[in-house]
Amino acid sequence: MKLTQYIFLFLSIIILSCNNSRNNDNTHEQTIEDNTSDLPIENNLTEDFTYIKNPNSSDKTCISDIEKAKTDIQNGKLSIVYTNYEVANMRYEHFIEKLCNEYGFSFKIDFIDDILEENQTQGCYKSYMDMVITDSLGLNFKNNLENKADSLYLSALLAENHAEWYFRCDTKPKPILNKRKYLETTLTLNDLDIKQNPKGNVWPSVDIEFIIELDGEITNIKSSNFIPKLSHNKKFKETLYKIGVNYIKENYPKWEPGKIRETNVRTRNNVRLTFVKE
Repeated sequence: MKLTQYIFLFLSIIILSCNNSRNNDNTHEQTIEDNTSDLPIENNLTEDFTYIKNPNSSDKTCISDIEKAKTDIQNGKLSIVYTNYEVANMRYEHFIEKLCNEYGFSFKIDFIDDILEENQTQGCYKSYMDMVITDSLGLNFKNNLENKADSLYLSALLAENHAEWYFRCDTKPKPILNKRKYLETTLTLNDLDIKQNPKGNVWPSVDIEFIIELDGEITNIKSSNFIPKLSHNKKFKETLYKIGVNYIKENYPKWEPGKIRETNVRTRNNVRLTFVKE
């Protein structure tokens, strides 16, 4: 049996399985509706698969990955695949894996090495699986699956009242400025004997972490990291922590929280303050 026949047979089994699941459980909706949302989703299926169809004969890495993907498909293992870089900060990873299991797919990570070999292409396992899914189920299938997973993630986040890190938000939080043009993160302290590191002309700094509540108030404010730059500055650690915390409380007490899918969420934020001396 040819590979394409295996693919369509396998997909038919998946579709039949999903239909049976819907018939047996009316409380759980299994459909993946078309979603025209322009929300930032990590994977984009508009990529060109030309190279995957005809890789260079010397590209052993890519060819090996493609053969592995073909073998997995023949063995009934059609996968939704992401690179390790894509899942590093993927907020909905748990839910995309859960949906894959429900729909009969495997969830896999295609690990990309930082060390690149000349004329060798990594990630071809993922690209080949993406190509098969796109050709068989349509361009929007994976994107719609991701949007559904992201919606489930948002619902869980709100229900559990968790705070999401600012860098995972679609819209980053920002301070509500009063009589200021921007968030000032450099403070001048002439009454403290801090010193500049001549290598790079850098000054000591601290990270101030806090949660932005849905009403814009900041809570749980604390110092989480100290970067002295010089051993001389280590003795000022606690003093700079206190100055940093008080500075944020007094000057930036109200923020616009981050947004996920156009919805405000409790947001965990971090501001790095640098202290200089004139």
